[in-house]
Amino acid sequence: MKRCLVLFLLSVLSFITACKEAKFDGYRENMFIITEDCSNFFFDHKVDEKVARNYIASIPDGAVSHIFLCPTAMRLSYKSKVWESVWDEVDSSIKPVIRAKGDVKFDTWQLSAKQWHERGMNPYLIWVEECRKKNISPWFSLRMNDIHNVSDWNATLTSNFWRRNPHLWRIPYGRKFKLWNDLAFDYSHKEVRDRAIALVEEVLQMYDVDGIELDWQRFGLHLRAGREQAEAHCLTEVVERTRTLTNKYGKLKGKKIGVSVRIPQTPEYAMLVGIDAVDWAKKGLVDIIAPAPFFGTTDFRISVNEWKNALGKDVSKKVDIIPNCEMFALPRSGDDPRHVPLCQAMFDGWACCMYYNGATSLCAFNQFVDGEITKKTSGRGLSPKICADVPRRHPLSYRVKLTPNNDARTQMHDLIQLTGKPQKDVSVEINCGILPSQERKVSVVVLYDSKENVSADVSLNGVKATSEVIETMNEDMVYKLFNGDMRSFSKVRPYPPWAVFEGKVKATYFFDFSALKAGINKVEINQKQTPKTVKWIEIDINPI
Repeated sequence: MKRCLVLFLLSVLSFITACKEAKFDGYRENMFIITEDCSNFFFDHKVDEKVARNYIASIPDGAVSHIFLCPTAMRLSYKSKVWESVWDEVDSSIKPVIRAKGDVKFDTWQLSAKQWHERGMNPYLIWVEECRKKNISPWFSLRMNDIHNVSDWNATLTSNFWRRNPHLWRIPYGRKFKLWNDLAFDYSHKEVRDRAIALVEEVLQMYDVDGIELDWQRFGLHLRAGREQAEAHCLTEVVERTRTLTNKYGKLKGKKIGVSVRIPQTPEYAMLVGIDAVDWAKKGLVDIIAPAPFFGTTDFRISVNEWKNALGKDVSKKVDIIPNCEMFALPRSGDDPRHVPLCQAMFDGWACCMYYNGATSLCAFNQFVDGEITKKTSGRGLSPKICADVPRRHPLSYRVKLTPNNDARTQMHDLIQLTGKPQKDVSVEINCGILPSQERKVSVVVLYDSKENVSADVSLNGVKATSEVIETMNEDMVYKLFNGDMRSFSKVRPYPPWAVFEGKVKATYFFDFSALKAGINKVEINQKQTPKTVKWIEIDINPI
């Protein structure tokens, strides 16, 4: 009798466990989301199933709760029935409507993706399986308007659908276009919306995902200039149809399938381009709002509290607001230093800022599965307590605000605090987020565009520096300031090695810990000699 009872209880326990697994919906408190874009893996990984499986299996256990897999540019990195794949031939019979700059040439990513397909393997299917083994929630993030290389008619990343339908572009037929965004699809056209929804449904049919993210920040503008408010309902329709599909396939699969929207950093910025995310949340169309900058730099001022206030108390309880970082951190756009990659200390600094501004979950966008930030953070964790007490860098960073103007000002760079010119007096505000749990060494690092010695009075929140170190930067110092030995990075990526700063002056000003404040900190520089241009400012918080 006892043996039967034990067997019965074990069977009940197994049933309960199975039910829990079947109902796993991908939601947890304190989520840490990592991302994988459509090309990163294909550049330098062998076409081998074991390699694909180990790509996910090698992620340290513990911190990562979700992976958002992105298979989309304007084409797909897997074989699709509804969109073209990255290796599909370019239709040369279509008459060009803009200039062809180069030859039709497929690159390593496209050829590698084709080899995976020809050998009967789909890395995305493999990755979803491996995510399940590690109890990581797999989502697909779909770029809603990718426009890489659209200024070249022969670019192989652009689709034949795009070539055949120039009347569907934001500037039809590219008349006097100036920027990529001018040649993006205009979502006021039903054909464009239907094409997007066809992909959403295919993903839900093909893959056992826990959610779909609509990435409206690639590349940010989806309606004709001047029509953003009047035609915002066109973008809302896409979100509504996506929710209908996730409900449908969630019911078929016996689980909740979520919807995330990756959008501009603030409700105001979003509405400016016709993205009414507050309305989407109030209608119950989304589970995650992911405020994110547009590519150029990480935004250290994204405020979850601002979003919660816009949503209202009841709605904000039902929707997770999860800020996204970016690949870079820059004080000014279009000015040296360019393309400074986010390092671990900067990422931890950003996380502290997001926690201070109300975040409970974070997304390491453009920090890929095999990236150093992902590897270290996955094994170490990303709680506020951990981030607060590790070495942190808080660089001055501008804020990107996309505007709908069809001219060179399409990207309006909001909150630029450095002029790029010589200034006697410089005053900037830098967010340092939550304070460390105990006293730390605090310093302000300033890079001057000068090979001459500098003399300046520097204060932090009105408190003068206690000491300073003035150095002339050699090559190694340049690379260290701009995040590690980037010489190998610059060999495979088209980013400059910042050699222009070799021989320039770096000044480090030290302060008592008591000068540091939670949140916004004010740095003031008063130059005593002929003013030099300040190129870079950061606040560092390090163990003593």
